[in-house]
Amino acid sequence: MPRPTWKGHLSFGLVMIPAVLYPAESPTARLDLDLLDARDHSRVRYKRVNEKTGDEVPWDRIVKGHKRGDGYVILEPQDFERSAQDVVRGVEIVEFVDAASISPVLFEKPYFIEPAKGGEKAYALLRETLRDSGRAGIARAVLQSREHLAALLPLSDVLTLITLRFNDEMRKPEDVEAARGRGSAAGGKVSAQEIDIAKKLVEGMSAPWKPEKYRDTCHDALRAVIEGKAEGRARPLEPEKPTRAPASADIMDLLKASLGRHQARERRRPEAPPARRGRRPRPPAKKPARR
Repeated sequence: MPRPTWKGHLSFGLVMIPAVLYPAESPTARLDLDLLDARDHSRVRYKRVNEKTGDEVPWDRIVKGHKRGDGYVILEPQDFERSAQDVVRGVEIVEFVDAASISPVLFEKPYFIEPAKGGEKAYALLRETLRDSGRAGIARAVLQSREHLAALLPLSDVLTLITLRFNDEMRKPEDVEAARGRGSAAGGKVSAQEIDIAKKLVEGMSAPWKPEKYRDTCHDALRAVIEGKAEGRARPLEPEKPTRAPASADIMDLLKASLGRHQARERRRPEAPPARRGRRPRPPAKKPARR
């Protein structure tokens, strides 16, 4: 069971919902790798070192500062408290927007929100309203002494809080085009026939979204290598297979070949066996008439 990240109130309008926030990411899903000295496999530790003297600095002598000119503006703990004193304490929904209108590049970190005692009905009301309206609650939240912008979305029976990047933290697509020194990405011209073939390919490859179908295969393979080495069997390193460029550079030929390959793969896929029909129950045997 994950530890709560935050306890407080989720509010919209004058409605206050006592709530608990939990991290949605699972740290146990990732391999924990330590840095070791190759000579004796001792763990390598990081030190906080004064760059002028080379001496290690203990935590109680470390402060935070902002570079200004040739020096620093030093910030004390009360300075962070002053900056947050006018910020909402908790999670406050400030408006509701169409959930589909939020660009996915703004999403950062997910959390689950559970109602605390006494907040179950208001929590369910907000969850079902968001679900039925297709809207997301845009909220301001203070987590770990920092204000976040966040989107509140229903997921199954739980409300999900996803922190968002602020707009001024994002680069614009045209910044990438300027860095490349080339023309706009919108300048590519495609024909109606190419779009039609591409749509057929997309339609043929479409399926319901089931995230449980996908795994980090590199992570799984590394785990298998670790298990093998721990048991004294090392997997031989296979030579890298050269990547072959497609024989045709014409996009229409590539689309048709891709569509044909997908259709052939679908034809080879075994069909589900027909459902077995249940046997009809036998009529009960007639009892012989009594004489």
